[in-house]
Amino acid sequence: MYVHGAPLVRNLFFFFRIGQDSANFYEYHTELQPDWSLLNDVKIVFDSITGLKERYIRSSGETNPFINFEKAIIGFTAAPD
Repeated sequence: MYVHGAPLVRNLFFFFRIGQDSANFYEYHTELQPDWSLLNDVKIVFDSITGLKERYIRSSGETNPFINFEKAIIGFTAAPD
């Protein structure tokens, strides 16, 4: 989906959260470019987000459930189903 970035605004981000409440969710966020830039084409790969949760649970040393993924940050908080 294309997301519109406000003209002349820097450090503007698109956030998408899905989950059961404000403490248990998956999150995708990415920085937007001004106006209808082709760089604002958002493609959320849900398998990558849920796969991150599975990898995090299996890993004993990993402490950050948010990672860089392509041009976005993906992650989860708590234990969303």
